[in-house]
Amino acid sequence: MSTKLYIENINYNISYFELGSLFSKYGDIMHIDIINDIKSMKSKGSAFIEMADKKCAEKAMSALDKVIWMQRKISVKFAQKEERSNLSNRLYFPI
Repeated sequence: MSTKLYIENINYNISYFELGSLFSKYGDIMHIDIINDIKSMKSKGSAFIEMADKKCAEKAMSALDKVIWMQRKISVKFAQKEERSNLSNRLYFPI
């Protein structure tokens, strides 16, 4: 089963290829999502990477967490699943 990692403090000019090259050393990558600002479309310095399985994700996290890469000390963690309550999915309009 695939496992998603959250990477913080990456270089703002990082490419998908560069990020994929770094993490592919530890296993197969299913998906990469670099977080961009909606208005400027510039990187916010964080990304999600979905690894093929938990073992690969654990290897990548232990090898890359708190490592200086491209002049920045990156942080690698397991991504947290977003939990939404039933109320947050409802729309309310004033009467």
